[in-house]
Amino acid sequence: MLGDARSLGNIVVAADADNRLEVFATDTATGMMWHNWQDPPNDNWHGWGTLGSATTLGQLAVGCNEDKRLEVFATDTSTGMMWHSWQNAPNGSDWHDWRRLGSATTLGNLAVGCNEDKRLEVFATDTAAGLTWHSWQDTPNGNWHDWRMLGDARGCGRLAVAANANKCLEVFTVDRREGTAWHSRQKDKNGSFGGWSMLGSIHGLGRIAAVPNDSQLIEFLGVDTMGHRDLIEGEGLEIDATPSGATRVQVTKIDADSQTATIRLTYGI
Repeated sequence: MLGDARSLGNIVVAADADNRLEVFATDTATGMMWHNWQDPPNDNWHGWGTLGSATTLGQLAVGCNEDKRLEVFATDTSTGMMWHSWQNAPNGSDWHDWRRLGSATTLGNLAVGCNEDKRLEVFATDTAAGLTWHSWQDTPNGNWHDWRMLGDARGCGRLAVAANANKCLEVFTVDRREGTAWHSRQKDKNGSFGGWSMLGSIHGLGRIAAVPNDSQLIEFLGVDTMGHRDLIEGEGLEIDATPSGATRVQVTKIDADSQTATIRLTYGI
């Protein structure tokens, strides 16, 4: 057990500049943010402490600035506003007070990625129409551009984002009704995004994650909420061609106990 904190809900983890892990969580009672960190790398943990005095925080994500300061983002469960807080110095325990990020409301799920030029970019879906919105730093470590809609896809739910081998960000979402996966990626690194395309034919996905592996392929993971038995390890699923070449989706691992399917995306780049 990691400390004695209770009633924790959403949780994310990141590495500080000195490679100490730091974990962030919101509690389900007041919606306050808590964090805990390793004292030296690979060693014991400091203990839970509150991060600022903000309440009613729900979904959260964390990114790393160009100067190695961590920055954490959270949506307000009452208004859907986005808030963020950041370390005042790399590896520091002193954090800036929570500040509102832009004027958007009714935001729910979120994810954060880092552009090739080290500008952070945050993505969120609204809880009304399920549209995806994004905001980005104008310069590394700098101020934020106000929210803009990313494509016109509706019904989007959970989000994940990762960088391809060509340094273009790719954002993933799950349709709230069907549980199908969709994705959109930057046309050029640091640039605008293309349209949304369906990712394979699997239905019933819930929580998702996307990470690049050592082979510079994105590993997309989804939790099967419907108990499908038709997923087969090694199964190849062809989907529409994208600007950088044909894409192949392969189910690489299935865990029957946790109902988790690991899906590998291979691009012609």
